[in-house]
Amino acid sequence: MGRVRLRDGAFRWAVYRDANDPTHLNETFLMESWVDYLRSRERSTSADTTIRDRVNAMHKGEGPPRVTYQIYARELRY
Repeated sequence: MGRVRLRDGAFRWAVYRDANDPTHLNETFLMESWVDYLRSRERSTSADTTIRDRVNAMHKGEGPPRVTYQIYARELRY
C-alpha cells in the first residue's frame, strides 16, 4: 500500500506494530489536505484495487478493518 499511497499524494506512509498486541498492525499516511485525500480515492486503478484486496484479505477481525481519520488541529480553542 505504501507505493499506492505515496503515488496518490501522501508525503509520509508507515505501518506500525502495536506494542501490546504484536498481531495488530496500523497503517498511517499523511496527505497535505482532506481534499487531496478525497481526490486520491477517485484515482484508484484496477491495480490499486488488487493491492487493496490483497491487504484487506490479511485482516482477521470481524467485519472490515476499522478506519479512522485525523485532521491536524492548527488552533485549538477551549
